[in-house]
Amino acid sequence: GNFSVIFNYEKNLITSIDHQINGIVESKVELFYDNNLLDHTKTIENGNVSERHDYIYDSHRKLIQENICYTPNKCDESTNKKYTYFKNNIVEIKTNEWISNHLKFTFDNLKNPFTNMQPIIKLLYNDSFYSLNENNILIQSENWSSASEADREITYSYTYNDDYFPTKVIGKDQNGRILKQIEYQYNR
Repeated sequence: GNFSVIFNYEKNLITSIDHQINGIVESKVELFYDNNLLDHTKTIENGNVSERHDYIYDSHRKLIQENICYTPNKCDESTNKKYTYFKNNIVEIKTNEWISNHLKFTFDNLKNPFTNMQPIIKLLYNDSFYSLNENNILIQSENWSSASEADREITYSYTYNDDYFPTKVIGKDQNGRILKQIEYQYNR
């Protein structure tokens, strides 16, 4: 079927996002702001709130923590992600969601495909694309056990256009298995 994403705006802020399959809304994400920063989101499926994300920022308006719960009420910190930055890249994410998980990243020095996107779009798609980063991930180390070595390491390779934006990315694990493959197109 056809999948589409509809962004609904009010006063230049995205207020909700409809995820549709063949024109039928499957889920809706409602966005709530405080001082023009995203405060929290609620995902609604079949008329009920299925998930909520609360966002915490530092004094520079960078996301430092995301609390996740499966209730419409404000989340506690029992399930969260904590972000550590170096310059304008997230170099570490610690989470206690489902299982304890620890991610570390290294980067190139070229432009992330989300460089020119609105900050709210970067935030909303960070889980899928790590779009809050200024640069592109070269190595992603994942540790979900107590071992000192990474349980999985993903190495990313890129093809870039003349403006130094990636046009293709391939992420492979330590066994050479492709885990992620994305192609980007840029229109002028």
